[in-house]
Amino acid sequence: MLFRFALAAALCAVTPALADTKAYSVTELVITNQDGFTQDFGPKVSAVIEKCGGRFIAATNTVLAVKGEAPKARIVIVEYPSLKAAQACYGSEAYKALLPLRDKVATGPTYLVEGNAD
Repeated sequence: MLFRFALAAALCAVTPALADTKAYSVTELVITNQDGFTQDFGPKVSAVIEKCGGRFIAATNTVLAVKGEAPKARIVIVEYPSLKAAQACYGSEAYKALLPLRDKVATGPTYLVEGNAD
């Protein structure tokens, strides 16, 4: 809970100087309907993300814990040109239209994380 609050606070404190730094979405995805995910949601959400300028960095079940327990979920990391672009993508009508389908095939949170300035 504290992590989510801190993440939200950090996202709200974006400064204009960092507006052009890359950003990442990190999703802990528990797939509950593999066929529905693979055949329906996956291709549709991938198209929306790519249209927004997102690029898949990782989508894997192989997560090794360095400290603590590794999540049991699939981890999906997408890179965006900026935090503003990532927020626009997840706030878009195209993405919102897919949420009922996502809820039928998978669960899990998604976080937006701002990258470091170059």
